[in-house]
Amino acid sequence: GWVAATRHLCQWTVLDTFASAVEDPLLLAEAFAMVGDKKWTQLERLLRMPVLSTEALNDPARKLHEVQAAVHQRAKAPHLKALCDSVGRLTLSQWHLQPGAGPAVRSHLLRVAHQLVEATEAVAIVQALSDPKAKGPPKMDPVLDSWRLRLPNVWDGTLAWDALLTWRHHVFMIVTERLKPLLHNNPEQLSSAHDAQWTVIRLAKTARQLGQHNTALSTLIRLWEIKKMDVADAAAKDEEHARATLHLQDEESLLHPALGPGLLSVAVDGSPEA
Repeated sequence: GWVAATRHLCQWTVLDTFASAVEDPLLLAEAFAMVGDKKWTQLERLLRMPVLSTEALNDPARKLHEVQAAVHQRAKAPHLKALCDSVGRLTLSQWHLQPGAGPAVRSHLLRVAHQLVEATEAVAIVQALSDPKAKGPPKMDPVLDSWRLRLPNVWDGTLAWDALLTWRHHVFMIVTERLKPLLHNNPEQLSSAHDAQWTVIRLAKTARQLGQHNTALSTLIRLWEIKKMDVADAAAKDEEHARATLHLQDEESLLHPALGPGLLSVAVDGSPEA
């Protein structure tokens, strides 16, 4: 239906508005977790509703929202560990309770397990950032290298990629906020302290490979909040923007042959020129 299609197009702000209008707390919680930013406090309050508490007892993906909200709300380490452990137990329980489940159910649980591993790693990152004895940024290279290699398959679809890489992007925004005082708000140092640029570009590339060119372009908008960018990342961003734009122009030409193929004009910053 329309909701499923909008999910696959990664239009979470649209789903946020829709879920609020129809008063669907389950969809609203999902949208809040994807939109992030100022929605974390609202998500934490929403998760206390009986309907969501009941749902979280049976669906580890719903329980995972509690972990994500707690990470952003700076919950204490014991509470975060308990939440991660509960998601892990629920995932394993669901796996054993459904021995004859089809590939869709198994894939869902495997994706939850993947996200749980990364949520646990994010907890460790946030705790390191909160260490008052730390004299500099935590060493994140091993985690970042693992995250670049630990990716879904392209054929898993946009939804799997969006859920995973958007979560990473949320974590990198926490890293940026926590490091601002330590790095004296230096844009270049802040940009090199995490992998937000590569993550967003990789998500845009996957969306484009799956034929979702508008989704690829809207994903690249997230990079506007990053003031400084590595040269290689800037070039990759412009390439993805150009490729997605060119595909859209080709599609427009097929729909309206009289208009011709048109001219591709891309500015230095990756945005279409007037």
